[in-house]
Amino acid sequence: MREGFSVDMIFHEGYATFGQRLWAAFLDYLFLSLIFKVMRMLFSPSQVNPALFAFIAVSYFVLMIGISGQTLGKWAMGIKVIDEDGNPPGILTSVLRTVGYLISLIFFMGFLWIRMDREYRGWHDLIAGTKVVLV
Repeated sequence: MREGFSVDMIFHEGYATFGQRLWAAFLDYLFLSLIFKVMRMLFSPSQVNPALFAFIAVSYFVLMIGISGQTLGKWAMGIKVIDEDGNPPGILTSVLRTVGYLISLIFFMGFLWIRMDREYRGWHDLIAGTKVVLV
């Protein structure tokens, strides 16, 4: 084992791991799926279209991350998005981070990067200057 490295560094340092972030994303997916299912039950199919779903999903992530640093999934997993000063990122940074998700989707490399980065930051985090930390 090289000097200055310990197994504890893999799981601690205060940063959310790839697995914690993946579970949080899954919980957000379940929550948004429930919202969309309820909308389909309440409104006619012509009133509920994919563009509306996309708008609601993007708004959910931008507003929740921008204002509090947490979506419901991140809250449930005990993790939070912060800016370089340790504060919730704000709406504009959250928009930039959400756009960064599209870049991260390229062969999923931006998300896989989380496993390689010392601070577990994906491309979207690097683009927006955010980190995901344990609460």
